[in-house]
Amino acid sequence: MAVRQSRARSGRRPAHAAAVAVIAAAAFLAAGPGAAAGEPAAPATEPAAPAPEPGPEAAPAPEPGPEVAPAFGAYLDYGPRGVARMAALSHWLGGAELRVGHTYLPGDRWSNIEGAPGFLDVWADWR
Repeated sequence: MAVRQSRARSGRRPAHAAAVAVIAAAAFLAAGPGAAAGEPAAPATEPAAPAPEPGPEAAPAPEPGPEVAPAFGAYLDYGPRGVARMAALSHWLGGAELRVGHTYLPGDRWSNIEGAPGFLDVWADWR
């Protein structure tokens, strides 16, 4: 029976020795390169950051410009009456400048879709 116990113990010793060797190696490597030579590790110092160079002076904030009104739209009429109503719409909006106008060709007959001569003249004169 003693023979069997010694065999069982002899199988445990290599595993135990390997574990001790791994722990010792890990501790040795964690100590750093100075520990191998027996020299104390030099304190880690970070290089001082260079002083900031004076840059160009900050530009003054731009002066606020005129407020831009939001875009809006209103149907006034497709013909000359629509152009005539633009002045009233501008006045109703507090004097807003109307910058864009759209018109539609009437579509009740094929001849109207084609557009009568001079149909867009009032729109061209408006702007």
